[in-house]
Amino acid sequence: MSDSKRLPEPSKASPAGLLNPEAKVVLVPVGVNSKMDADVVLNAVRGDTLVRSYSVVKKGGIIVSITGQPDPGELEKHGIRGAGLSAHPDAKVLEELAKLVDAGKITPIVSAVMPLVDVAKAQEQIASRHTRGKIVLKIAEPPK
Repeated sequence: MSDSKRLPEPSKASPAGLLNPEAKVVLVPVGVNSKMDADVVLNAVRGDTLVRSYSVVKKGGIIVSITGQPDPGELEKHGIRGAGLSAHPDAKVLEELAKLVDAGKITPIVSAVMPLVDVAKAQEQIASRHTRGKIVLKIAEPPK
């Protein structure tokens, strides 16, 4: 039986509650195809990345996907859990995620930081599908 049915509803899921303090969290690069024995995979890429993520998680681990619900059959086959999170603005969840980033439990991959005036260039880079990680648009320089 899949453990995914025991997880809270995505809108009520606590990101911190999905992770134990010793969890190895992996943001799966687009080219990954091998076993990494991750405790947690955060899937944020469409296409076949979610399908390839099942083999990256060790037994008992979890896939958290923002691009769709993990397949219950695949979860059961690999002995892992899964949860889908949808983007509903929630200050408490964002605060918890910020704490996890600050604590080093989640490390976002940033491929480029560009000034806001280069938004078209950033969009072109994203459309090329050769970007690993996020592109951050800088609105202004921080005050000195």
